[in-house]
Amino acid sequence: MDRGKYIRVDKHSTTDELLTFDIRKVNKDAFINDGWLNHYRLDNSFIISYKFNGHSFYIVDYQQHISLTKTNCNYSGYRYWFICPKCNEKAAILYLKDKCFLCRCCQNLAYTSQRRCQIDRLLVKMLKIRRSIGASSNIMEPIINKPKGMHWKTFANIINEEKTVSQQYANAVISELRLDSFIYKA
Repeated sequence: MDRGKYIRVDKHSTTDELLTFDIRKVNKDAFINDGWLNHYRLDNSFIISYKFNGHSFYIVDYQQHISLTKTNCNYSGYRYWFICPKCNEKAAILYLKDKCFLCRCCQNLAYTSQRRCQIDRLLVKMLKIRRSIGASSNIMEPIINKPKGMHWKTFANIINEEKTVSQQYANAVISELRLDSFIYKA
């Protein structure tokens, strides 16, 4: 049995571990007031200062220029995007690492969900299915009640999917327990 199938070991940082500069959370007034000093809260205690000059941000605290682009939205208007200073790709979020704001790929970051082992992924999937129909998050409790307004066929499909994922979860746990007992005896 391949233990790497169940446990992911990764030395890379995750997106949750770094401070982020999210263009979607920038005060919309900043795009109107060219050259004004604005502030952005990276977390509860850390605030950066920046200036907007029509096509880029200048982060005063780190003396870094970040170019912008915009794309048209389907029903009028447009959406701003950062241009990563390193790879020149569009990004909604830039991450602060080594005193530099760069996109997720350039910072070599993984999402937290990418570092979950198979057992955790199956558990999260099972809980998501149960939440979608208002069932208890206790996986030992059976799903009894169909949500009001849901078709019986849809409910049956969801129940079948939950059973499949539940069985995969049980098999993964059993397999991991067997592997652990084999390693312990050796």
